[in-house]
Amino acid sequence: MYLCRLVMFRAIFIGCLLGLSFVIFAQLPVVQIDAVSVNPQTNQVQIFWTSSSSTNVVGYRIFEQYQDNPLLNFAIDTVFGRLENNYTVERNADTNFRYRIDVFDEDFNHSPITSDWKRIFLCKVEQGSCEKKLHVSWSSAERSLSNIAYFEIWLSKNDEPYTLAATINDPLQRSAVVDAFGHEQKYKIYVRAVNSTETIFSISTADSLVMITAPEPEFAYIETINVVDDKTVEVACLADVSKVWKHLFLYMDGSLEQTITYADFLNNNRFLLPRKDGFYHFEISDTCGEIVIRSNDAKPVLLEAELQGTVVNLRFSEYQGWFGNDIHYEVYEIQDDHTAVKTGLSPHQTHSFAISSIEQILNLSYYVVAREISDNPYGIKSLAKSNVVDIISRNEIPLYFPTGFVPGGVTRIYRPIYVSQVNDEMKFLIHNTFGQVVFSTTDPTDGWDGTFNNSGNECQAGVYLFIFELIRNGKTMQKKGVITLIR
Repeated sequence: MYLCRLVMFRAIFIGCLLGLSFVIFAQLPVVQIDAVSVNPQTNQVQIFWTSSSSTNVVGYRIFEQYQDNPLLNFAIDTVFGRLENNYTVERNADTNFRYRIDVFDEDFNHSPITSDWKRIFLCKVEQGSCEKKLHVSWSSAERSLSNIAYFEIWLSKNDEPYTLAATINDPLQRSAVVDAFGHEQKYKIYVRAVNSTETIFSISTADSLVMITAPEPEFAYIETINVVDDKTVEVACLADVSKVWKHLFLYMDGSLEQTITYADFLNNNRFLLPRKDGFYHFEISDTCGEIVIRSNDAKPVLLEAELQGTVVNLRFSEYQGWFGNDIHYEVYEIQDDHTAVKTGLSPHQTHSFAISSIEQILNLSYYVVAREISDNPYGIKSLAKSNVVDIISRNEIPLYFPTGFVPGGVTRIYRPIYVSQVNDEMKFLIHNTFGQVVFSTTDPTDGWDGTFNNSGNECQAGVYLFIFELIRNGKTMQKKGVITLIR
């Protein structure tokens, strides 16, 4: 009986104590963490909460947990003052930790219910391969999404002050792409979560990287275009080779004419292209294949000249595309072995020159040289040469065409008689009077034996027509005539 009364008494006593404790704890409210933020200047964690309105609260305790392990849960500090609303962890931010707080009264009684654990707001920045862009991602700021109005991305380049790089108006978004510039640059980025009242809600950790992209050449310039002949021009290109790039693309009026690798360009920067009436330019791609620089547009000097009686009239176009402003033109006149230079001439005007002793001149030709004298930003003094126009050319190739041919006679085959050279291009054709080709060859040692295409079928005796064409050193000569086949 006594034992029953003792047990009942103790139960009532413990119940009273628990009831008293519940009354005490019930007077201490739970204060939730508003944000676990990072100071971008000091890289220290800042914990923010809304201060308690309860007069029983005299302070707050800050708890830290390592790697979500409940056994590694410690109170790291105490903050006195009911109106206090933030705390700074006196070390660099460490994403392995998360935080919570509770309140206490003047007797150091603590509420049995504490705030939820909150993590540091995380930011991660990466660079895509060969991109000049930064891929930024961030975690949730661990607060009701209705309280986040938008995110801001802040960027520092080479340890310069942070500037606003982008604003993300979707509070559900967790990634963005930011443009970046330069070959090798250091970037640091953090994200701010801003609430509906336009105050900072939370700042993430700052992530950094050294962005490395393909280096960009600093200059690309067509130095000159020389006219080689009626079909070809020579384009001289200048480009920055201190940076390794991938390809140089040569264009004529927007049409790709030639592709040159960086290695080939180191060996030769002059290229032969088809001669056309238009502008040439080139572009360079970096090691990722992206076009990074474009040259000037350039157009060669073209000369037109003709002899009228004893007067040569000539007219030439302007060289276009040089960056310099001071361009001079010189007209070179070559009479046999003598060269004269005429200066002070302007493009797009007709210039006339009287020729004395014209019957005694064997060769007379002209060409124009344009010179970039000054004001070129690269310090270049370029020159460009026009096409050569032959006015008089009496040094013809000695040729002999027999007027008759007897198959099987003294001359076994019929062919033109001349001294051929290694680089000659020759074509020889014989037609009958109906226009039918009875013989053709490009071999200077070959000839017609009087049969149809040298097949053994004899052609009839009579008159036949021949055409002879010879290309030597870029010059073309053509002869036509008749021969008589005798049987």
